[in-house]
Amino acid sequence: MKMIVENYFKSCGKKLLPKLVKWSTAVEPVLLWAFLILLPWQTVLLYRVAEVGGSPWTYGTLGFYITEIVFWLFLLTRMIPTLLKIKFDFSESVLQKQYKYMFILLLPVLYGYISIFWAADTSLALHVARVFLQGTILFFLLLDIPLKKIIIPFIIGSTTQSFFAIGQFLLQKTGGSSTLFGLTEHVAHMPGTSVIVTEGERWLRAYGSLPHPNILGGYLLLAMVLLVFIYPVAKKWRYVHVSIVALHSMALLFTWSRSALLGLGILLLCVCIEVYKKKKWDKLLYIVLPIVFMLLIFGITFSSITTTRLFGASAHEVQSIHERVTSVSTAGNMLKWYWPRGVGVGNYTAQMFMLDNNLSGYMLQPVHVVPLLFFIEYGIAGLILALYALSVFVKKYLRMSPKQFRWDRCIIFAPLFFCDHYLYTSWVGVVMMAIIFVLFVDKKSSY
Repeated sequence: MKMIVENYFKSCGKKLLPKLVKWSTAVEPVLLWAFLILLPWQTVLLYRVAEVGGSPWTYGTLGFYITEIVFWLFLLTRMIPTLLKIKFDFSESVLQKQYKYMFILLLPVLYGYISIFWAADTSLALHVARVFLQGTILFFLLLDIPLKKIIIPFIIGSTTQSFFAIGQFLLQKTGGSSTLFGLTEHVAHMPGTSVIVTEGERWLRAYGSLPHPNILGGYLLLAMVLLVFIYPVAKKWRYVHVSIVALHSMALLFTWSRSALLGLGILLLCVCIEVYKKKKWDKLLYIVLPIVFMLLIFGITFSSITTTRLFGASAHEVQSIHERVTSVSTAGNMLKWYWPRGVGVGNYTAQMFMLDNNLSGYMLQPVHVVPLLFFIEYGIAGLILALYALSVFVKKYLRMSPKQFRWDRCIIFAPLFFCDHYLYTSWVGVVMMAIIFVLFVDKKSSY
């Protein structure tokens, strides 16, 4: 009887397991598209809402985004063939070939989990460590996927955001709040809203569906880089491509993000150098000119805003710059005290409050320099691990092909790392960073 039961389950397994692998293979691209298209939408299940001094503490509020659920489902569908060892070629799997590199790149994440033991807010540290773990896994998953399959759904999502952002700026309203879509209403005259003040007039910057215009600016900058990448294979859709480039340029401008606009300027310079060296004059016509045209037309149309953002010609801009300088000074003091082991992953703002209980929630902001923020949270031990992981990452790909690692791509995104913090402090930023690292090591794409 026992043998009959065992044979029955074995026969069922032989029929069901191949079907499960086939199902996971079919669902995988759908989940990837859903993940990349939904990425900017901030639908979230909050499990901790934090307030300090009667005002919200943004970086202490914890939740689980809908795109995180999609990510774990995507990971599951990628891993099912591996776990079942059916119809899976281990010799061609990036995950199999590079498991050693996965472990090395996970060292900073593991140190982040260790830092929970001395972090001021353990729940916050666990949350951020989980986000970093997801970002690292995502990098390796995307590394095994053709770049075209990443770019197309990402551009669909960013095009939606571009339309949304342009409408917000021109109408000077973000629309109503929505828990389902993760939207928050932003009104120009309300304190805390990101605005540009010119001659007493408050201009609402474009948010899209993201928490801050700077995040939208960085997101659209990444989309612009991807549009440049996909240009060679988009020649049949050249006019659609040009239209999307122009649309993104307009939307990026309306975020009025200095770091993103600086990155866009560097991108234009890189494309121009490529055009000059390789005589690819069509890129000048279909990429550079649409971007420059949109920036000039709307930069001149809203010249007062352009002047204010470029030269800081208002008390509001001066105060904003002063706050950033002050935050760097505060970070420098914290670094002197906590440099050996750090304050704990994700605990920069928590430690700020521990040092000064008079600070309210809106004043608890991370320093806008990612390397400095990382150093303070991880300390010298974590920094050494991160630099070791980075050196192994770079040497591996440089060893394979010197042209495979594109240093110019580092320069394009450098303003986001040194003038903002969202690539490190937000889920959407960590995903963007994973995609950026994939671009660093892409073999075939060029400007």
